[in-house]
Amino acid sequence: MLAFRRCFWMLLSGLLLLAGPAEAQSGGVGFGDWQLHLPTNRATALAEAGSRVYVATEDAFFVYDKELNTTRLLSRRDGLSDVGVSTLAYDSVGQQLVVAYRNTNLDLLRLSSGSEAQVRNLNDILRKEISGSKVINHIHISGRLAYLASSFGIVVLDLGRLEIRDTYTNIGPSGAVVRAYATAVAGGFLVAATSGGVLRARLTSNLLDFRSWTVDLPARPNDPYRTLAAQDGRVYAGVNGQGLLRFDPAAPAQGWQAVSGAPSGVEFRQLTASRAGLLITDNRQVTVLNPATGAPTATLRPALLQEPRAALRGREGAFYVADFRQGLLKIQGQQAEQFVSNAPARAQNFSVLADARTGSVTVFTGGYSDRYLQRGLREGFSTFQNGQWTTVSGSTLPANQYPNPLDVSRGVRTPDGTLYVASYGNGLL
Repeated sequence: MLAFRRCFWMLLSGLLLLAGPAEAQSGGVGFGDWQLHLPTNRATALAEAGSRVYVATEDAFFVYDKELNTTRLLSRRDGLSDVGVSTLAYDSVGQQLVVAYRNTNLDLLRLSSGSEAQVRNLNDILRKEISGSKVINHIHISGRLAYLASSFGIVVLDLGRLEIRDTYTNIGPSGAVVRAYATAVAGGFLVAATSGGVLRARLTSNLLDFRSWTVDLPARPNDPYRTLAAQDGRVYAGVNGQGLLRFDPAAPAQGWQAVSGAPSGVEFRQLTASRAGLLITDNRQVTVLNPATGAPTATLRPALLQEPRAALRGREGAFYVADFRQGLLKIQGQQAEQFVSNAPARAQNFSVLADARTGSVTVFTGGYSDRYLQRGLREGFSTFQNGQWTTVSGSTLPANQYPNPLDVSRGVRTPDGTLYVASYGNGLL
């Protein structure tokens, strides 16, 4: 990831650094300070903590302050232990944010009234040698325990003692290892959406023993269950391409029942409990479901919403959505407000051009592999000038002017300021 000094005398020298994430753009920085310019449009997960909404994106991690109406990138400079956040959840009792990174490292951010947070790192899962991939897919908090659904089972984190309490791996049929995608606790049961189907066990039983687990819904090998949520004492599960199912722990003999008023024929991205009702995030919209009637009370689909991944309802009543194309969206009614940083199109870039005459820096996203193989990227290039980034790509150019530049690799500016761009596959722009 490329970081640039916003001081133009440093830009003119072409001095660049490979660095980890730093703080978001929020005005000028002093001499000797470094500032990272990261895109925040590809949002994947979010959590509310008081007056703040924390957002994980594919390229960055940032916080939105509702009172100040500002955003700020978070990084190791803020005390974080790693980069690349996969998922997160808020512990309202301990007033701390549980942050899981893609490499399974964990940070617990104890929040305060000020801008700084105390960070406690737990790297037990990161250090543990496990065959196969290690990924934390989802975090569900119940009481003083956080259930981490992972690629090797379920990890139970004690939020009071800040330590790993248990790990449930061989809980599938006949003791098979399962991949867990989401968990939920309701009515004394722990329910898990796994590669072995939807599993259920009483919290009072020995959860290390696979015989304590019941397969409620059989495995779907080609499209496993991935979404679960507990709302008003019931557990909900999304079935991609079909619909929503509901389980009542008070009447386990009834099994899982279809919810007739829920969206059907969609790809479920996340289910979230809220005071307004169950939030159903699918590939098209966010639906607020009334748990008592099973009917939707609201459907959020403003024009800005393109690829929703997760949603929550803020304490003040607004809805917040992590959109993989549009970043963080604040939705009230059918009106949406977008929060994205002014940044290059991509966090990874192939080459950089610094030009003293125009006081600009241009980064090129394409290029080729070490064996000169095509990378197939069509993100164009971005130029930083006068404190702003401007991106030129197939989506910003008229189709009749230039056909979606492929693997733009390098550039040069002539004395009159004209920029010539080499495309590894589409000639010269």
